[in-house]
Amino acid sequence: MSDNIAELSVKVNVVDIAETIRGLKAIQREAKKATQALRDLEAAQNERGLTYEQRLEAAGSIDLRDNHRIVTHANGFQSIVPIDPTKLFKATRKEVSE
Repeated sequence: MSDNIAELSVKVNVVDIAETIRGLKAIQREAKKATQALRDLEAAQNERGLTYEQRLEAAGSIDLRDNHRIVTHANGFQSIVPIDPTKLFKATRKEVSE
């Protein structure tokens, strides 16, 4: 066997690492704030007793069910585009039997 010992020298710029960690922590803080805001929004909507479909209708959302086409862009991304943008979402109404 060979008695050669490999040597590895690494130079690390501590300032760059510290700045990177600070940046990642800032992103994490913003993600936590956004997650909490989403939870608060969902809780507020649920308090009003609206279903998901009712919230879509109330927001005036376009109904994409059987009303969409997929557009492929030159960069490889795809978009879902409504065929009729005036077709709005209507929540299905379930009648309560008495």
